[in-house]
Amino acid sequence: MRWPKIICVGTVHAGLSPATVGKLCHSHFDQIDRSTVEKLCKFFKLESISGLLEIEGD
Repeated sequence: MRWPKIICVGTVHAGLSPATVGKLCHSHFDQIDRSTVEKLCKFFKLESISGLLEIEGD
């Protein structure tokens, strides 16, 4: 996967910083800010956060 393209799309079209997009793409985060969730939901045309996250078992 080409990360620079994803970061460019995320920053330009979703209104997120390159650092935020990079952390999300590499799963390097402990929490997600509400405004980030809202921007991602709008970008992907989702009505719920459930379309963004998949929780894996231990």
